[in-house]
Amino acid sequence: MSRQFLYKRKPDVITIKSKKGFVLLEVLISLCLISLIALPMIRGPIFLFRKDIELLTKLEFNRIADLTFVEVKEELYKNTLPWDIEGKAFSLENEEISLGGHSFAVQRSCSFHVSKEKDSLDKTISKYRKLTLKVQLQTKSCNETYKYILFVQKSMRLSN
Repeated sequence: MSRQFLYKRKPDVITIKSKKGFVLLEVLISLCLISLIALPMIRGPIFLFRKDIELLTKLEFNRIADLTFVEVKEELYKNTLPWDIEGKAFSLENEEISLGGHSFAVQRSCSFHVSKEKDSLDKTISKYRKLTLKVQLQTKSCNETYKYILFVQKSMRLSN
């Protein structure tokens, strides 16, 4: 009788162990299938988020370049920027950009050169100049250059 009891118990134990292993295999397969289905659904929004950040960075660069152009243009119109720096790069204060939880500094530098120069019509003491202004923006990962054209009247000062 004891032999029969042991004999009957052994197949039950084997079947229970194989059922547990089979359940574990089912769970692993179902997790793999779920991840295969969910991965493309997650990848799309992440890709769109990265593209949005790139686009916003370009827009911010354009805004900072326009702001820099206006600052230099104002200094040129007020005659506070010396003309002897023509062709030389000069730097301005850094700007701060914060996008997507990250913030980084943008280094601004400018240079201009006179492309054309013409005396005024009444031959007075002023000259009209066509300037090409280059605005360069730099970060650790990006380097952009913007070009602007403007006309400036340079008045010559008479010395008595």
